[in-house]
Formats: sequence, C-alpha cells, structure tokens
Amino acid sequence: METTGSLNVYRIEPLKGADNYAVWKIKMMDILTDQGLWEYVDPGTVPEDANQKSGWDKKDRTALSTIRLRKLGTH
Repeated sequence: METTGSLNVYRIEPLKGADNYAVWKIKMMDILTDQGLWEYVDPGTVPEDANQKSGWDKKDRTALSTIRLRKLGTH
C-alpha cells in the first residue's frame, strides 16, 4: 500500500477473490481507518437519532465508494 502526495491516494492490488482477500482486507481496514471511515463499515454503529442519521448516511456512502473503488483496482 502506498500513498501519493498530500491527497492520500492509496494504491493497493485489486481484490482477486480468495487469492488475496486476507491482505486486501487488512489494507482496506487501514485505508478506511486513516480516512476516518471505519466506524461506518461496522453495522452496529448506525445512530438512532434522526438528526445524526443524515450525516452518518453520507459518510456511510463514502466508505462504500472507497471500498468499491479499491476493489475494482481503479486506484
């Protein structure tokens, strides 16, 4: 895993199923933690308060997008 510049663009090998899942998973956890998004991956952290839910939903979508982009190897 490497970063480039101050943009924190991470480059990891795309997910190739069981062949590299264990390493890919650890790297994704590190990326999401560094970006402050790991808590949005854990299903037990969804807020019940409607006012907090809107902001949480946006960050949840950002976390999902981050995972999808790295899964496909576009970064």
